[in-house]
Amino acid sequence: MHVRSTLRVLRPAALGFLLVLVSTGAATSGEPGPVNVTDVTLDRVAYLCGDAAVSACAVVTGTITCDAAGPARTVHLVLSQRGVSGTDNDDLLDFACSTQPTPFGVVVESLVCDAGFVNNPTGCFKPGLASVRATLEGAPIAAQRTLLRKG
Repeated sequence: MHVRSTLRVLRPAALGFLLVLVSTGAATSGEPGPVNVTDVTLDRVAYLCGDAAVSACAVVTGTITCDAAGPARTVHLVLSQRGVSGTDNDDLLDFACSTQPTPFGVVVESLVCDAGFVNNPTGCFKPGLASVRATLEGAPIAAQRTLLRKG
């Protein structure tokens, strides 16, 4: 008799445990994880934000291709010109990627040249040559010499 009463207690507990295990597995498998980025291209021309001859930011464009459809792993962009660097503020976070090249446009900002120092041409981007580098989890994935133009 003792074995029967133990089974009566253990069966519902085991079924409850299996139900919890299955429901948590279904919830996590329903959300796709980030897909692998296979290629990034950067356009040869980028544009300064606004119409001024100097700017704290520039718009960089290009394409991203992934090995499957879904949110891409985070690609970071860095624009450099005359010792001034700017970053992208995670604009490509959760980017909807596919197996076909997908265009993107990212605003890259210099922290040295903020709204209070727009008239400081040594810390801002200007029309002319610059370089753009794309990294994926810290590893370089693409680089391009870029011509910055007024927006």
